Amino acid sequence: MQPTQTIFEFIECLPDTIKSNITVRLLKGLGAHEGATNPDFSYQQKFRQLFCSQTGTEAVWRATSAAALLDLFLLQRPIETAPSLQDIAREHDDPELMRLALAEPLRHAHLERAAADWIGLREGPLSLASLQQAEALALEEDGERLLKGMRPHP
Repeated sequence: MQPTQTIFEFIECLPDTIKSNITVRLLKGLGAHEGATNPDFSYQQKFRQLFCSQTGTEAVWRATSAAALLDLFLLQRPIETAPSLQDIAREHDDPELMRLALAEPLRHAHLERAAADWIGLREGPLSLASLQQAEALALEEDGERLLKGMRPHP
């Protein structure tokens, strides 16, 4: 399986409590959020486009960049925010903020599970060695396509 496909499937399987946040951060980190102010813009659609349509070295390099960003997002120490959010929600009598604060433990649990799954991918199909191997194969395939395009036609 291509590294971009592995990342796509990982993100697609995340729980809704964390999926949108991670997708948005990933696209912003990849510099792929242009047009986000357009009312027709969809982060999920842009994500699919970037991770399902590219091939060759571009796809491997995008996957490598995405892996580094996901390391940053998923493997960092969580910031404990629920108690302070609850205090602020009570102080301002804000039911929406309270709803967010009360959901924080569930999001935290989902992030912990996603981090564990991510570590498994980084030790296997998305390890440095696997990404290097995918790049070598993609470079070879890109070179063959380039040579075919340069050959004179009979």
